[in-house]
Amino acid sequence: MSLGARVATSAAEVAELAPRWEDLARRAACRSPFQSPAWVSAWLAHLGCGAEPLVIEVRDGDRTVGVVPLARTAGNGAVRFAGCPLNDRNGAVAAPSDLGPVWSAALGALADAVPGATLEVEDLAPEDAAVLAGAAVEPLAPTPSPVLPLSGDRARGTFTRKHLQNLRRQERALAAEHGPLAFWVDRGDALLAEDLVAFCALRRSRWRATGELGRLAPVERGEELDAFLVAWARGPAAGGTPALARLFAGDRCAAAHLCVEWGGTVLVYMTAHDPALRRHGPGTLCHLATIDWAIREGRLVYDFGRGDEPYKYALGARPRDLPGVRISLGPA
Repeated sequence: MSLGARVATSAAEVAELAPRWEDLARRAACRSPFQSPAWVSAWLAHLGCGAEPLVIEVRDGDRTVGVVPLARTAGNGAVRFAGCPLNDRNGAVAAPSDLGPVWSAALGALADAVPGATLEVEDLAPEDAAVLAGAAVEPLAPTPSPVLPLSGDRARGTFTRKHLQNLRRQERALAAEHGPLAFWVDRGDALLAEDLVAFCALRRSRWRATGELGRLAPVERGEELDAFLVAWARGPAAGGTPALARLFAGDRCAAAHLCVEWGGTVLVYMTAHDPALRRHGPGTLCHLATIDWAIREGRLVYDFGRGDEPYKYALGARPRDLPGVRISLGPA
């Protein structure tokens, strides 16, 4: 395989690449929606804050065999995957057998385009980490990202009897105070822009009520995030299927999860709950309902996303760490 690479450094060049990128993602069974053209283009338009795209296309003759969507941030000039820090997973878009040659060609092209730069990659897909282990890399702290393998059994089967009884009491109490519980999932074309905006508002209210809004990344605190999520989810070829799972008590949204489905995985990307109902544990109840829905849909993995909060392990999650690396691209 004799590969060449070029770097798209403008929105127009990224748009020109998008059809080949989308086709590659379908052929390569893209392992992450966060490296889809829809995600990257929406991020550049709404949250990129002046970042310079460095989207590397790797070609074998006139066939695109790899895309590594990077960006250089304004200010400190660091090179990261486009979309960070919002990405839950990072990696090259390529067939598994092509990952090694694609990364080699991409790093060479990046060194030519941005001499002396440093590439920092957190939340790296394990397959990419294995390929990059042979390069001159400095390891970064891994990110906990627990997962729950799904079998034919209900998730509640992983709990102790006492835990189950407590959860059922919470369900009954929530229903008694606020009305019957109902759960549904809107996905794909059924997912409306106004529902995404309402989800973001609920999420901010939860963090604001606990005085912890500052814990969110700056790009997650304002309404720019709403516009970004709408542009991604409602755009073509979103990279996976966006899904909004909501638990209602009466006519009140008690909790909601913004998920992404791809392959056999349901990733819980963001969560929200009504802070006034916190004592009923609506977030956990929504997780239970979403896990049951994922099992009915035939999914194989329930991915809790980044963070090692105890509730994830109480729900049966298994530990998993996503590695990070820093790669020096040589002298300027």
